[in-house]
Amino acid sequence: MDIVISCVWIAIEISAMFLFNAAFLRRRFSKQKTFGIMLVFYILAIFHDLSVFYTIPPLASKAVNVCVGILSSVLLFSAPWYSCAAVFVSGYFFLAAIDTLATYGISALLGISFSELMWKKSLFVLVVTAEKCFYYLPCWGLYRFRRAHAIRTPNVRRVILMTLFPLVSIIGIFQLYQNSQSQGERSASVVAFVLVLIIANAAVIYLMDSLDRTAVAEKELALLSQSKALQTESYRALEKSYRAQRAATHEFKHQLQLIGELLRDGHSGEALRYIDQLQGQQSTRILVANTGNTIVDAILNEKYQRAKEQNIDVRYHVSDLSALRIHTDALVVLLSNLLDNAIEACVRLPEGRIIECSLVLEGSLLLSVRNTAPSVQIADGRIETTKEPKAEHGFGLTAVARIVQQLQGEYALDYSEPWFQIVAEIPNA
Repeated sequence: MDIVISCVWIAIEISAMFLFNAAFLRRRFSKQKTFGIMLVFYILAIFHDLSVFYTIPPLASKAVNVCVGILSSVLLFSAPWYSCAAVFVSGYFFLAAIDTLATYGISALLGISFSELMWKKSLFVLVVTAEKCFYYLPCWGLYRFRRAHAIRTPNVRRVILMTLFPLVSIIGIFQLYQNSQSQGERSASVVAFVLVLIIANAAVIYLMDSLDRTAVAEKELALLSQSKALQTESYRALEKSYRAQRAATHEFKHQLQLIGELLRDGHSGEALRYIDQLQGQQSTRILVANTGNTIVDAILNEKYQRAKEQNIDVRYHVSDLSALRIHTDALVVLLSNLLDNAIEACVRLPEGRIIECSLVLEGSLLLSVRNTAPSVQIADGRIETTKEPKAEHGFGLTAVARIVQQLQGEYALDYSEPWFQIVAEIPNA
């Protein structure tokens, strides 16, 4: 019976810890694979906690639990290992703190020692079971709350701060438990001490989360400002294109009239020479991209002219985008940033400046920008250059990544000397 009860406790603990981790981190695998991995760690936890094959000191046992828990978190969630460690250690502290608070609190209320409570087996099992269920419920609530909001992983410095405090608190709780067993306990003082630790740790986590939310809000504000600037630039380019088109239409009427008069007067040779002259002039005015989407056309043609001024060979491959339903703001940010980044990279090359851009609508929008560029390194979906401290594509690539994620699309980066390429697939909705 004791083994069955222990197995139930371990199952509740593992489920609660998973929910706590999932509240702050994104799951790596499908539900079925996640359940399979959790089952393996559940079996390992049973063998370890029941000391089936070996027996080790209590402190070493706790350390093993923490290490195995961190390993499981790293396997189950798609976040850097230090983020997984920070979140797991924080959850493990709250589990240990609530466990201590419940058992010592009930002992204080009943006016008995913790040791005496343990001897009252039925009462002890009831208290511990209720405590673990009580811990599971707030973890489930935290998971639901965080899932309703954007899940963000803190940066490295805040992760270190988040890890140190709960880790020291875990050691403090364990030391307090050891002292109370060897020197005689005072349950009320233990409860007070643990309550202070819980409040302090919750405050630290809340502070770190608030700082991250503030940083994200500032970045979103910067992206919004950049988006507005890009939209203004795009609309100006579109207005300039329309004005040029109206002027060209007006000129075309007069040109047709002149050609007609030359032909009527029998000056066919002069008419042909004039037509050849017009063709040479018109070749500089023809739009290099005609997708059926005015915003896309304006951006592509404006960036084409800018690239030509820098002696960059630009090659577009586009399909009919008249049915494209992606929001204008997103289109402006995506195309402007990608093409600006490509132009800036090409400018740094003495020769061989080439940009290839592909926009194809086949259910989803298939977007590809490929350009020659100096050597760069790609890590975790970001650009890291070995020649300058600033990222090769810097802030623009961050904006592109956020827009693609907001549109529920996917993207990938690649660099193969001397070509850099970004490819994205975005649902047309």
